[in-house]
Amino acid sequence: MRAFKICVGCLAAIVVMAWNMPSLQAQGEPRKVKVKVEMKKGDAVTFFYGGSTDIREVFPVGETMGVYARDRAFGLNENVRMGKVRITGYAGDNYIKAEVVEGRIGPGDVVKLKPGPGAAGMVVPPLPQK
Repeated sequence: MRAFKICVGCLAAIVVMAWNMPSLQAQGEPRKVKVKVEMKKGDAVTFFYGGSTDIREVFPVGETMGVYARDRAFGLNENVRMGKVRITGYAGDNYIKAEVVEGRIGPGDVVKLKPGPGAAGMVVPPLPQK
């Protein structure tokens, strides 16, 4: 008799779980979608510079600079060139506007004169278009 009650209890639990399954699926959390943002030749890009020296000395208007990214795919600790940008102006005290001249660059890439140590700015994601 005890085994029969346990069996009926298990069946009841399975029925209740199966009954609630569609409602659980409908109320699930929204799925997050990763979007990779890349800027190509001719696109405008903004990057952040938080250094102590004057931004206009480090990044003069008209200068063409390289854009580098860390090669994380293979675990290497060296800079990989992603493209080039031409400085077109400034946006406040810490942001520089530029135009992509060559390659494909994205948020998190680093803008600097040459690879290695030195003054650098980090590419920030583009603002959403209104």
